[in-house]
Amino acid sequence: MPDFAESVSSQLSALVERGEVASVAFAVVAGTDVHGGGFGGADTDSVFQIGSVTKAFTGLLLADSAARGEVKLSDRATDYLPGAPPGRVTLVPMQGS
Repeated sequence: MPDFAESVSSQLSALVERGEVASVAFAVVAGTDVHGGGFGGADTDSVFQIGSVTKAFTGLLLADSAARGEVKLSDRATDYLPGAPPGRVTLVPMQGS
């Protein structure tokens, strides 16, 4: 893990040095080990707007949960949203719906 975190740190530092990004903060997590840092004035306490990247993470987490059998893609979304009004929207729209 430290070698991987060091590699990530080195690559991100180079992006800032080349001016490809103004600043970057990062965290590498493996089990209970966490290695983090930042460049260009950013650090692990910096706040960034992450925008649409959350859609990709949400999709990956949903796929992983479905693969482990924790959810079915045909489940109603409201089954996982306490207090939401009942609805027919599923986690993934079913073909032909």
